[in-house]
Amino acid sequence: METHDSPRISPSEAANAEPSGSAVPAGAAGTHASGRSGAVRLWALGAGAAAALVSWLLIETTLDSFKATATPKGSRAFLAPGAEERATAGTRNAALAMGLTGATAGLALGLAGGLARRSAQAAVAAGLLGLMLGAAAGAGAMLIALPIASHVHDRDPGTMSAEMASSLLVHGLPWGAVGTLGGLAFGIGLGGRARAGRGLLGGLLGGVAGAILYEIIGALALPGSKIIDPIAATWGVRLLAQFLAVIPLAAGIAALVPYPADRRSQHAPHTF
Repeated sequence: METHDSPRISPSEAANAEPSGSAVPAGAAGTHASGRSGAVRLWALGAGAAAALVSWLLIETTLDSFKATATPKGSRAFLAPGAEERATAGTRNAALAMGLTGATAGLALGLAGGLARRSAQAAVAAGLLGLMLGAAAGAGAMLIALPIASHVHDRDPGTMSAEMASSLLVHGLPWGAVGTLGGLAFGIGLGGRARAGRGLLGGLLGGVAGAILYEIIGALALPGSKIIDPIAATWGVRLLAQFLAVIPLAAGIAALVPYPADRRSQHAPHTF
C-alpha cells in the first residue's frame, strides 16, 4: 500500500507562519496606545485650565456674599461688627469659594474622563459625582483648615515660619482635597478601579504641589499680598490662586492616569 506523507514544513516557514485572522503589528499597537495616552492627558489638562478660569469667575461673582453683622449689646442698638463676626463671615466666604472651586474642578474633570473614554453616559455620571464630592471636599476641608491654621499662627505670631505653615495649611489642605476628589472623578469617568486610584493619587499630589508653588511665588514675588488669607485681596492674586489650585492637580492626574499601553488592558472592558 502506498503511503502519503504530509508535506514537511521547514523551521523557517513555521517561524514565519501567522495565525489566522487579522494581526495587529506591534508598532501599530504601540502607536495607538501612545496616541490614546496623549489624548487622555490633553483632556485632563484642558479640563483643569477651563475649571480654573470658571471657578475664578464664580468666586469674583460671589465675593463677600456673607457680610459681618454687628450684634446689639445693651442699650446700644448699632455697633460696628466685632472680630468674631468678621471671622465668621470670612470663614463662610472662604468655604463658599473653595466649595465653588471643588465643584467646578470635579465637574470638569469627571466630564473630561468620560469624554476621553468616548462615553456620554460615563461623562455625565462622573461629572455629577465630581460636582457633589468636589464641593463637599473643598468647603469641608477649608472649614477644617482655618481653625488649625489660626492655632498654628497664634502659637508664634509674627514669625516667618508660623506665617508659612499657617498659609500652607489654609491652601494645601483644601487644594489637596479638591485634587483627590477631582482625580477620582476623572478616573471613574475614564473607567476602571486602577485609573480611579491613580487619579486620586495624582490629584492629591498635584494639589499639594500647587499650594507649595503658590507659597513660593507669594514669598518671592508677592510679599505684600497677604497670601496667608484664604481669599486674596486683589483679583490678580485670586486668579493666580485658582490656576495654581487646579492646573497642577490636573497635571498630576495627567501624569498618573495614562491610557494603558498593553494590549490586554486595551481589550479589557471599561468598568469600575
